[in-house]
Amino acid sequence: MFFVSFAFSQPVFSQSEGSAEYQVKFTGNWTLANTQRGEGGAHFTTIAGGKHNSSMSFSSSGATATPGLKALAELGSTGGSINGVNASTHTDASFLSGVSGSGTGTSTFTLNMKRTLPLVTLAWMIGPSPDWTVDLHDYW
Repeated sequence: MFFVSFAFSQPVFSQSEGSAEYQVKFTGNWTLANTQRGEGGAHFTTIAGGKHNSSMSFSSSGATATPGLKALAELGSTGGSINGVNASTHTDASFLSGVSGSGTGTSTFTLNMKRTLPLVTLAWMIGPSPDWTVDLHDYW
C-alpha cells in the first residue's frame, strides 16, 4: 500500500527561458484501515526540497544520512536540509511546502524547473515515528 501519491500537471514550457512549470499535488493516504501496524497520530511533516543537476545528490541508498536529513527524519526539522540545498552551487532555490491535515493531508506547490537544473529531490518525515522518512531523490 502506498501512503502518499503525487500528481504532476502537464508542464507549461517557456522555450525562451528553457524552463517548465509544474503544479504538484501531494496527497497522504495513511489511515488506520490501510496499515498493518495501525499507528495512531499519523502525519507528514513539511516537504523540503531542492532543484538541482546531476552533479549534486542529497542522498543515496545505503549511504549515511547528512546531518540535515537526519534532523528531518528524527525531529521533522527542515532547517538543515534547506541549508544544505542553499549551500550547493549545483542547485537552485530550495523550497518548503506544508502538509495540511494528518495522515491524509495534502499539499500543493509549483515547481519551476530549468533545463540546467532538471532534477528535484523531496524529503519529509512520517510521524509519529522518530526515524521514518520518504526521500525522492534525483527525480524527474
